[in-house]
Amino acid sequence: MAQKKRRKKTFPGQHYDVATKVLMEKAAGPMLDAFLGIQAADIELIDELPQESVSLKRSDYILRVIDTSGQAQIVLWEFLSQWRRNAVLSLCDYGVRALMKYDLPIRPVILLLASSPHAADSFEAAWLRFRFTLIKVYDLPAAEFMARADVHVLPFVPVMQDGEQQVWEAEHRIYSSALPAAEKADLLAALTIFAGFKGKDLVRQLVERRRDLMIQSYAYDIIKQEGIKEGIQQGIQQGIQQGIQQEKLQSKREAVCGVLEARFDVVPINVLDMIHSIEMVPALEDLLRKAITVEDLPTFVKILQAVLTPV
Repeated sequence: MAQKKRRKKTFPGQHYDVATKVLMEKAAGPMLDAFLGIQAADIELIDELPQESVSLKRSDYILRVIDTSGQAQIVLWEFLSQWRRNAVLSLCDYGVRALMKYDLPIRPVILLLASSPHAADSFEAAWLRFRFTLIKVYDLPAAEFMARADVHVLPFVPVMQDGEQQVWEAEHRIYSSALPAAEKADLLAALTIFAGFKGKDLVRQLVERRRDLMIQSYAYDIIKQEGIKEGIQQGIQQGIQQGIQQEKLQSKREAVCGVLEARFDVVPINVLDMIHSIEMVPALEDLLRKAITVEDLPTFVKILQAVLTPV
């Protein structure tokens, strides 16, 4: 089965979660306005759902929102760097449990960063129909977004249409804003991480320009871990090679997951997590071949467990 070519990324998917965490902490209100048209008077981040639910991932956020008219609702945010059908099922699960606990209108939302032909704003089974708001960030025109957007949401600009042309204006607006230095640092670091969707060179240029400020943000540690800027101290070539290796691993993991989801529809989250824990390219290449030819999902899971627990 031929694999569709995916857009190259500088950072693994879990690192984009760090950027979204920064933005949720600093810009929940502007994000509600920019992406959903909700003008919030009060926002409360809810940390937990009932214990019967699966634990929340870093990319999941539950907000109790009261808008300027006094209406209250629960907004469920899911940020996806790549489309995963299982994430839709998780969002449905969270929505049902939130409804049972809070008895408020529920607004499920997915912000999708990378293009996918499979992305859809609903899920249907014989006994279930689930609809949600799907925001395809990659389809939003960057220039139009910047014309109306609050400075707090500008880190999303690199992901958008023509984002690489607008990224420097976004960077300038953040840097020259009246925000405190620490807040600017967080937003610039998030902008740099999202710039990874457009390649390493753009990331490197952003770091070279604003490292003195970005270093104040905990999100900057992610940039260092990927070897983008630490090449100044350790050798730029070494940093590039580390980034290439991480990109290759992530590409292989996503290929295996993509084949399984295409063949068997719904793949358990724990199986996807096991695949993403593998750090060896040859093992992932072998699993990809098995994913294409194996008769059923349980058989593949046995093969996967054998890879993770070798004799």
